[in-house]
Amino acid sequence: MKKQINPSIKAHLLWSAPTIRLVGALFLDLCSKKSQLRLAAFRDKIMQRLGFPLIGLIVFGGVVPGLAALASASNLPEQNIISQASLQPSAATHETRMGSQAGSQGVIESPSANEVTPRIETGYSNVTAATTEAPTGLIINPTFDSSITDDPNSAAIQAMINRAIAIYESLFGDPITIQILFRYSDTAPNGDPLPGDVLSQSLSTVYTVPWNDFVSALRADATSSNDSRANASLPGSPLSPNIAPSSANGRAVGLNTPPAIPDPTAGQGGPYDGIVTLNSAIPFSFTRPLLFGSFDAQRSVEHEIDEVMGFGSYLNTSSAPRPCANQYEAESSDNTITGGAGVQSCPTCSGGAVTIWYLNGDAVRYAYLSVNGSTGIPVSFPSTGSFQTVGSVQTTVTLNAGSNNTLEFYNPVTGNWAPDFDRIGVNCAITPPTDLRPQDLFSWSSAGVRNLTSDGSRYFSIDSGNTNIVNFNQISPGDFGDWLSEACPQSHPYVQNAFACAGQFSDISATSPEGINLDVIGYDLVNAVVTTDGNPVVTTGRASNITRSSAILNGTVNPNGLTTTVAFQYGKRANYGSITANRTYTGNTTQSVSVRIPRLRPNTTYHFRLVETNNGGASYGSDRTFRTRR
Repeated sequence: MKKQINPSIKAHLLWSAPTIRLVGALFLDLCSKKSQLRLAAFRDKIMQRLGFPLIGLIVFGGVVPGLAALASASNLPEQNIISQASLQPSAATHETRMGSQAGSQGVIESPSANEVTPRIETGYSNVTAATTEAPTGLIINPTFDSSITDDPNSAAIQAMINRAIAIYESLFGDPITIQILFRYSDTAPNGDPLPGDVLSQSLSTVYTVPWNDFVSALRADATSSNDSRANASLPGSPLSPNIAPSSANGRAVGLNTPPAIPDPTAGQGGPYDGIVTLNSAIPFSFTRPLLFGSFDAQRSVEHEIDEVMGFGSYLNTSSAPRPCANQYEAESSDNTITGGAGVQSCPTCSGGAVTIWYLNGDAVRYAYLSVNGSTGIPVSFPSTGSFQTVGSVQTTVTLNAGSNNTLEFYNPVTGNWAPDFDRIGVNCAITPPTDLRPQDLFSWSSAGVRNLTSDGSRYFSIDSGNTNIVNFNQISPGDFGDWLSEACPQSHPYVQNAFACAGQFSDISATSPEGINLDVIGYDLVNAVVTTDGNPVVTTGRASNITRSSAILNGTVNPNGLTTTVAFQYGKRANYGSITANRTYTGNTTQSVSVRIPRLRPNTTYHFRLVETNNGGASYGSDRTFRTRR
């Protein structure tokens, strides 16, 4: 019996143009941990003239909350709505926004829904709200909220959603059903208005699973060469105590993670794996080609389905590390300069970002360092050779969390001089993550170097960072599990771009970044295979000649020069239970394999896959399904 794990709820939003808020000196964030402080002299503009005498001092103060404070703010793209205890459920939100024509700093003017010529869209009008039968095993069961069923465009909206669902059901063979409630509204399920630049939002169920439990299940679920490479890149020891998969993602790898989001209207629907809302205030097109100036509704739906299926980064949550910009210029106007201290130029000194290095053309000089009004501690500054040569020393200080840290440098000895200061730098300790999302397992900054922070660049890779498949977004308020977005129009308008553009559309595919990412976090691509170097390659094909009591199972095998035995496993569940007679193949070409299986029950769904064995072991084609006739 599987152990049930209690869930949480994740929310995701698809944004328009990014809005970057600077709160004071946003980068001036000091950590509460003990930090290394580099004391130095000024570069470019320095306080010079033999340092400063008695009562001359520099105060680095008024440090405001930085990125860490924003990381817990309510405008994050993903956040826990219910606080998480161990193995307890929570909810998180994701939003997707419009993209920018001028790059990541710009905001485009987009027409409102009322400014686009309205039409009742009738394309693809043969729709149903009932569960669709997935030919490959995966089923996404849509429930349409009254905001859709009561809309004049209801038929077109439902048809568009069903087209998106059909793509996933054709791509993935996991024998699970994903329950999603779809809405078309300018408010979130709780009634809060959606921001004007938010295209879509998703809520999804998230579980907290011990590292070893999830990673073991993920390894065992491998069904493709992508999975083999991705699993080989997983670390030998845990990166965090837990992994936080969505409810659908957990079931895809065999965990007991049922849907847990109740119906927001207190109706009879649910529980759901996720709730997807299209912002009705946005000018959407529900069919293609798109109306001029409108956004592609199907792309937004696919984006949010990805979130419900398991996309997202822990960087969107409160467990993300506190990024500490760690440099502070001595001559900054935010600092207090008194006594004999002053600011002069120094062509060999640094400019721009902040850290404190010093210059001392004399013998050893001294200064006292007081932190937040504490008794000053003496710091010695050896000679750097001249007042144009920069050196550094280190000491350890304890800082308050977040803001209002004041560092005061002074020299209480009459006639003595402190060195010239350039800047101070604070090395902040980063708290290790506690609940990585599955996507975070494949986040890299270079070959062999992981990046689990919002600093620098990150990209999605399944071969230990050697191949950059796509860059992760590092721009708030965009989701850190989405892709980095170009200015509009985008040359790569991927489904999962953090910011979308009007007039552009795309779909998920087996070879798109989204398809590969879903594959390696636990979903099974149809026709994907598990291979190892030199082993035969097997592929499970579609069943054919299906009757009430029989079917023909099809596949291919390339023995790669080895004597290879193949057979089909089949049964009413994904653990099969029956197997056909073995057949032996040799050679180096791809060869067809077909076997008729009799004595089946009518109107019944069967799972099957092709298996090969040789002296080196076994490999498996992906799971597929068919249903016998009534």
